[in-house]
Amino acid sequence: MDWLWTRKARLSYIFFIAILICGGAPFLLNLYLPITKTHERALGTCLLNPPYKVACLPNLQGESLTQEICEAALCCWRSNMDDLLAPLCFHSYPSAYSFFHERKKKRETLATWKLESNMRKTPFGGRTLTSVFFSYSSNEDQAVLTFTNVRDVVGPIRSSSRASGLELRVVDSELFFIQLIRTSNKTILLDTSSGGLMFGKNYSEVTIRPPTSFIYGLPGDHIKLKHDFQWTRQTISNRREINAGGASLHAPFYMGLEEGGNAHGVLIDTEDTIEVSFQPLPSITFRILSSDMDPLLRIRVFPGPTPRDVLRQLTDYIGKPKMPPYWALGYHTCRAAPNISVFQDVLNLTRIREIPFDGDCISSSIQVPGAFTFEDLEEWSELDEEVQALHDAGYKFFMPFSPHVAYESSPELSPEQLLPFQSGKNESIFVTYYNESLEWIGEYDDVLVVYPDPSNPNMGSWMNSSLQRFMENLNLTWKSVDGALLKDVSPRSDNTSLYPWESLENDNLQYLPPRDMSKNDPLFSNTIWWGALHSTGVWHWEYHNRYADEFSSTFRDAVGPPELLIADSMSIIAGKNEKRADGWLASGYRGDWWAMKKSLITIMEAGLVGIPFAGVPVCGDLETEYLDQVNTLGDLCTRWNQLATFYPLAVNHYGRDSTPRHPTDFSASVTDRIRIALRQRYRFLPYLYSRFVEASETGLPVVRPFFLEYPEDSQSRDVDEQFLIGSALMMVPSLDSKRVVVSTYFPPGRWMDFYSGVVLTETGRTNISIPVAGFQFQVAVKAGHIIPYQDVKNNSAESRLTNFTLTVALDKNGSAKGDLYFGSPSNFSRLLFEARTKFVMNGTDDSLFNATGISPVTVTELVFELEMGRAKCQGDEGTYIFTVINRVRVFGFGRKNSAIAYIDCGGWLEKLETNFQLGILDIFNVNIDFCELSKEACSLRLYIQ
Repeated sequence: MDWLWTRKARLSYIFFIAILICGGAPFLLNLYLPITKTHERALGTCLLNPPYKVACLPNLQGESLTQEICEAALCCWRSNMDDLLAPLCFHSYPSAYSFFHERKKKRETLATWKLESNMRKTPFGGRTLTSVFFSYSSNEDQAVLTFTNVRDVVGPIRSSSRASGLELRVVDSELFFIQLIRTSNKTILLDTSSGGLMFGKNYSEVTIRPPTSFIYGLPGDHIKLKHDFQWTRQTISNRREINAGGASLHAPFYMGLEEGGNAHGVLIDTEDTIEVSFQPLPSITFRILSSDMDPLLRIRVFPGPTPRDVLRQLTDYIGKPKMPPYWALGYHTCRAAPNISVFQDVLNLTRIREIPFDGDCISSSIQVPGAFTFEDLEEWSELDEEVQALHDAGYKFFMPFSPHVAYESSPELSPEQLLPFQSGKNESIFVTYYNESLEWIGEYDDVLVVYPDPSNPNMGSWMNSSLQRFMENLNLTWKSVDGALLKDVSPRSDNTSLYPWESLENDNLQYLPPRDMSKNDPLFSNTIWWGALHSTGVWHWEYHNRYADEFSSTFRDAVGPPELLIADSMSIIAGKNEKRADGWLASGYRGDWWAMKKSLITIMEAGLVGIPFAGVPVCGDLETEYLDQVNTLGDLCTRWNQLATFYPLAVNHYGRDSTPRHPTDFSASVTDRIRIALRQRYRFLPYLYSRFVEASETGLPVVRPFFLEYPEDSQSRDVDEQFLIGSALMMVPSLDSKRVVVSTYFPPGRWMDFYSGVVLTETGRTNISIPVAGFQFQVAVKAGHIIPYQDVKNNSAESRLTNFTLTVALDKNGSAKGDLYFGSPSNFSRLLFEARTKFVMNGTDDSLFNATGISPVTVTELVFELEMGRAKCQGDEGTYIFTVINRVRVFGFGRKNSAIAYIDCGGWLEKLETNFQLGILDIFNVNIDFCELSKEACSLRLYIQ
């Protein structure tokens, strides 16, 4: 038996015992001790090409970010200078901050996974969840990805046997990476394999790889409609920024335009503040300041497949846009006038110079900063008389309000002016410091203020009594107020020195994105401190993006509501469409050319996230630093008012300490040019109103970027200095000082000048130089459409009493279609127009043709037909609508010799007067009253030789 104890045998025993100890001990510990199972995994590779690099510690910059700090956070350090824009500290691939999946429960359209992570902290050092649940559900209109910390997950949408056309794929056998695939062409719409996936204390992060870099939406501070993926960053959080575009619109939604023209949409379904980073892969990182409440993260994917489908699916979920009253589409003016005589002078000059407008605020300085008490009652003692004078002349009165209440320590305020504060303090109405004992104090226009808390159940009654007292002091009633403009409702505060920043960062938030990416200001600068407390026990950083909508809702309930409610801040939140204001007026724009360019991007982006009734103060609402004797404010306001011809919401509003910029504040020549532009707006009001009806039914915006109508045209994807109004009209503004020619891209199709009928291009897909000198701006109509418009008077109500004209732009087949919605928002009627053409010889049974005595001829028949039965020819609140089509202009015949026109309406025949010049047929005295149409359609027959 000596061989059992040889040296070789002893070594074998030692080796066997070592294996038993090393392998058995962990097994026994894991079996009997209460330790969570973890997955041991080495850090992924750091050898990444620059486009794959996703920032790991974006909160650290300069000397505060070192290689030691980066690697201690289990991130990668950039050891070379391969791309100076790429982050120094980035996630490995795969990231150390990933999850593993253990099991799933799968049914036809609902699946659930349990996910685990061996990371106990985020890169920022805060606590992270090590176990979460992921669920997937879908129906024909959306797919929903949900992360929660609750085991039994119920699908957030009712699953349907009609599939969304999307397939969920878990990519790795152990790591949890998902792909969402369009089954029709295998396009991967969403991929989470880049960057980290983490859910920590008040923080979530996910990176999405879309299949395209043509990403639109996510309103914010950028100058181009298509997002820049060169490591740019922006924040989605309601706030007022200077020239910051959609900063005051919380809308975490984007539309991706895929190769071939398909489109999809992605909504990060949360009210929380989000920082968005774009990497050139392309990939998009969402860093969310989320609460610990479920769901931790919910992503909704709208499959399209067309851009129109995506917007329908989005607005089916968040709520269809509201329909504004007809007068709201007119031009509105407001200024911070120190007294009532300023308004009286403006109104007189406006009438003398025949500038059309619909509404005026008289002054935005009637109140002490806020909406609840007056500034100087003697200065406004005649306000009720001026409001009555506006109404008598057919105009509307709207009043600005803001969510600020003058604080008791404000200097030079009387006890009467402090009543709103005292009554609110007694009812604990205001947002407080974190200790709940003191009101949080901000500053607004050099006055100390406190902020009403919309989450307080008593706020509605307090607001009602405070506003009633305010109106009584001015001898007004709410019936005399046609509309309200809620301004600085983000809400704004001017004094950032009042904020204990460190306390917020240490106690509540482990990651706080900067307000301005080029500065080190915290995101909560210029608003309520995020560590303030609401009556429900919620921190303001959790409530912040709800504040504007909740305040708007409470205001609406407290006052009536008014016909029109406009706010300068709002969010797209499902199920809260009725809480939102009727329209969005972005604010904080300087009067300069840069701001004017950004205003167009702002309005188009708002339409792409379901807010079509949007505008920017025409000429800006702030002072500028960039105008001189060459680039004057008059030149700027001429061009800006031309651009505003087709703004969905057109408001000229400038604040205190700003140079006056009402159309009458300039020389006679500048005012004349502005008047020409505004008259064009009023001419197109019937068409605009019809497009708003379309928006309220389909979710399509009124102002549209080219790609929305031409997704398969690659050249349309980058166009953002021209735009469409509906499908039929295109505007080419001049957005630069002294530009007299604009290189204009025409998308596919036949396009004509709207005014002259000249064919600009037969096929489109081409660039043409368009003159825009002086008062000129280009409006083109696409062949195949019919545009109704009216004559212009002093306001929309008077213009609505004038004759209609139809512009018929025939396509190459001699066809065209159009429509006109009329009536009130609660009782629409729709008039359909259709033109069709045929070529005939002798021998037809058409008696009218035989009577003409000419052959051969082209016969074009224009049919008028009511789609919704006999119309009730009344507008809003019973106002009368004139419904006579008196003139028809037809483009697209080419150079013909003669034309004869007959009207055929229920057996009544009449030959009409025509004028045929340069291929444009003008028909006069048509006199079709579409409100009196019988069940049989009327038609206009044109015989062209």
